[in-house]
Amino acid sequence: MKNIMRTNICKICILYLVVFSFGCNNRKALDGTIDELNYLKELEKIEVPTSISDLTKKLSYYQFIQLETNSNCLIGEISKLLKYDEKFIIFDKITKSVFCFDLSGNFLHKISKQGKGPGEYSTLGDININKKKQCIELYDRAKKVILSFTMDGKFVSEQKVDMYFDSFVNIDANSYIFQKASDKINYYNFYLISGGKIKDKKVKCRGFDNTKIQNQITKNQDQFFMTHGCSKVVYSIKDKSIVPKYLVDFGDNNLPTKMLYKQEVEINDYLKLFLKSYSMMVMGFYEDDKYITFSYAKNKKLFWSIKDKKNGTVQNGNVFLFGKVIIPPMYKCDNLFYSVIDPNTIDRDKLRSQLSDLDKKFTEQGLECGSDDLNPIILKFCL
Repeated sequence: MKNIMRTNICKICILYLVVFSFGCNNRKALDGTIDELNYLKELEKIEVPTSISDLTKKLSYYQFIQLETNSNCLIGEISKLLKYDEKFIIFDKITKSVFCFDLSGNFLHKISKQGKGPGEYSTLGDININKKKQCIELYDRAKKVILSFTMDGKFVSEQKVDMYFDSFVNIDANSYIFQKASDKINYYNFYLISGGKIKDKKVKCRGFDNTKIQNQITKNQDQFFMTHGCSKVVYSIKDKSIVPKYLVDFGDNNLPTKMLYKQEVEINDYLKLFLKSYSMMVMGFYEDDKYITFSYAKNKKLFWSIKDKKNGTVQNGNVFLFGKVIIPPMYKCDNLFYSVIDPNTIDRDKLRSQLSDLDKKFTEQGLECGSDDLNPIILKFCL
């Protein structure tokens, strides 16, 4: 596997940050628009420390799952990882395919039907598991349709949508959240669609195209969280409306307010981005009874933050395997997190002064590594 999610996200964060203009329309909120400046001080803050920690010891349970590798299931990259019905559902943007594996990593089947006929697609923008309908939904960005397949990969139907979007998730059988990004301020970032009609739309914000970032909308049980662009605000769903819930505060590493909310931004402001390392791109936001977790980008790297809701402390850093950083979790189901490991980056034979329990577990399982031809390994763990 030549490319992994971390590299792609880091390149995208930096590239689009420089290319596009940032900022929100700083006028009064009209027609459903949320002016974030009006309520930033009212939101509950999650203050992220500047110190970086080794979070490996935070893992209380873990298991490695090596995905089967054969000519029928060669994965280019894991763009999105989902779990449902005792299966892993993997979206691969490189091969424009959706792969299905059992929870032991055995390959089951794939959806790879490019074309113009029924059940075929031109481009894949995102996928979703609609548990209410018990189907896999694929968004064809070129045709502006959502195609539905059974969990066994058989085509069922397609539904026309009237807009382009970057990612989506259903909140019930026929209601969805659509997320889109644009370098123009006359587009909303979030749409709540029910029965084919727009029920709510929020946040006009100039951002950037994040079509390769697949976890800015998260769903776990009945909780939904959304983040957008470089804004520090985390949104949720309440009474079928999109509402702001948290403010992620990076302190001195926050992007300047004028970069986010000013109508026009001077070129000198962009040049300052090269002189200071800002924290941005809140992604993969989850909350349960004990923890709030999310990832973000800084200095072309991804970091993971864990807030302990009992004592209010926030730890910030990464999980390591044989001294290599494991990218933050791509998915959470119930209380289990799922991260992706590129086997090519693992050198378990290299002598180290001290092996962690995670390193020892990897060695005990006898997993294959050190080759570009191997499919990824999934790390399942809980805190």
